Amino acid sequence: TVMACDLACTDSVRAFAAAFSSKAMPLHGVVCCAGVIMQPYALSRDGREMHFAVNHLGHFLLVNQLMGELICTAAASGIQGRIVNVASNMHHFTYRVRRGTAKPSRGIDFINLDEEQGYNSTNAYAQSKLANILHAWSLNERLRDSGANVGAFAVHPGLLGAELKNVLNFPGGGLLFQLAKGRMTKTPEQAAATVVLCVARDGLVGTSRTGDQGGGCYYADCNPRRSSLPARDPRLARNLWDESERLLGMEPGSAAPSGGGLGGG
Repeated sequence: TVMACDLACTDSVRAFAAAFSSKAMPLHGVVCCAGVIMQPYALSRDGREMHFAVNHLGHFLLVNQLMGELICTAAASGIQGRIVNVASNMHHFTYRVRRGTAKPSRGIDFINLDEEQGYNSTNAYAQSKLANILHAWSLNERLRDSGANVGAFAVHPGLLGAELKNVLNFPGGGLLFQLAKGRMTKTPEQAAATVVLCVARDGLVGTSRTGDQGGGCYYADCNPRRSSLPARDPRLARNLWDESERLLGMEPGSAAPSGGGLGGG
């Protein structure tokens, strides 16, 4: 069954989730892989910066709205449900000091999130990918604490052609792209391998946010990897979770999972 969902529009995400739930189909996993990649400044229908709106907020809301289905399916089948956020090693290149602003950013520039001033397409994309990782860590820890049989992972699929092409968007960059393509980038099959592993492998165990062994982590090349320091910052993760709820019009704390599903939304 093919169903449409516009992640740039919160009404569309909620309508999609409601329509899916009405079909009473099992849901074993959600792969959050839609992506806006290094595009010029634009706002979503809801007035949010497009990279952050689609790559993070749309997925945050989608997972929230489908969590009840995931938890119920996992409980009935005995098979752990999986949520996989497709992130990127580009998360290392998020905003540090945004042009035209006075204060440095600790990875996510909450104050100027939707502003055009100082906008940089690479930094904006990287910021959204950092949010994907922080969301996975936070969600996995909350799921574990709730007792739900669902795990969350963030995955770097490898350098994609679209990412490299945007990075090399300057005179002569096209030639460099042709030389580097195939040597530095992955095929779709190679890029999908780590995603599929995190969705489907039984008993998958990786590093926790702090680097200890645990149930959810950042994966690359089919193995757990340690992400950047901001991606492992518990204060930044809490701030992102709270701000995501606020931007999506949720009651504070309503996105927290429980063994019986998610409240609010």
